[in-house]
Amino acid sequence: MAEDYIKEFPREEIPEFSASKDLKEWIVESHSIAKDFIYSEIEYNSKPSEEYMKKSYEMIKRRIALGGYRLAEIVKGIKASHDKHIKSINAEQESVKNAKFMSLAEQ
Repeated sequence: MAEDYIKEFPREEIPEFSASKDLKEWIVESHSIAKDFIYSEIEYNSKPSEEYMKKSYEMIKRRIALGGYRLAEIVKGIKASHDKHIKSINAEQESVKNAKFMSLAEQ
């Protein structure tokens, strides 16, 4: 399923992906879609039209793809931060080892 969405909605073809990295803007974006499409094109207590259902399904798939791309970027950022932290810890441990070695060598 994910591969299908990636083919149908390539990252480069979704302008919202590069438009913002801010969660608050994503919330506003989703609210606008709900207000301007989801709730504006359907009447209370009525059955949605076939056209509405098709349009909704396409929008949902696109939003799922966008959410996947955004989540992937968040995970990449967490991994990069983790890798940087581990590198720092390893450098500190190496420094401590070298200090201990030098101390022993002086004895």
